[in-house]
Amino acid sequence: MVWLFVLLAVTAGTLAPVQTAVNARLGVSLGNPAFAAFTNFAVGGAALLVYLLIVRPPLPTFARLTELPVGGWVGGLMGASFVFLNIVAAPRIGVALLSVLVIVGQLVAALVIDHFGLFGLPRHELNAGRVVGVLIVLVGVLIFRRF
Repeated sequence: MVWLFVLLAVTAGTLAPVQTAVNARLGVSLGNPAFAAFTNFAVGGAALLVYLLIVRPPLPTFARLTELPVGGWVGGLMGASFVFLNIVAAPRIGVALLSVLVIVGQLVAALVIDHFGLFGLPRHELNAGRVVGVLIVLVGVLIFRRF
């Protein structure tokens, strides 16, 4: 069963740069990265609405919505920022370099989240192996940028 989630993660990973490239082109076509990001979320929202109408899961109660942590509400803002920033950066630095830099940012943020156990997640202490792993990725960015 774990292999299925590995496959899903790899699939999600392949979709990210494709989404970035498509959205960057959309930003050029529309003449504004914010319009491209809005279009991205409108189409994605419509697709999720169709899914919800087909599957018909129970709606969350008002009480449950009011109990959500702040992070439950700012996730969409983070997603919109991520998509918008990718649309702006991709035409200027390329999707490949952008993707590598995004991974560096994700790793650094993930180390901080793990080390401090943020967002109610279990703590995973920062150690030399994790730091060296991120440094190796940073060296990879320098090599990538050079060639």
